[in-house]
Amino acid sequence: MLESSIIKEKIMNRNRRQIFKYILLTLLLLCSCQPANKWNRPNILLLMSDNHSWNHLGCYGDPVVKTPNIDMVAKQGVISTTQRIQGY
Repeated sequence: MLESSIIKEKIMNRNRRQIFKYILLTLLLLCSCQPANKWNRPNILLLMSDNHSWNHLGCYGDPVVKTPNIDMVAKQGVISTTQRIQGY
């Protein structure tokens, strides 16, 4: 009985040390991280609309629909040409 309680105590001490190590490592990592500069964050613009075909924008070549603001954003950024939709 005494030996099993000693073994349990050793296991608990080892677990406490491991937990303490993980907490200490987490705190060190959190303290070493610098907050992101607002100029380094990416600017992501996601446009969503209903019943909108991919070619109904001027930047994709529609000759009828005029979208000058979206065209300006597309000219300054990246245009996605491979979209995939997962139906449900």
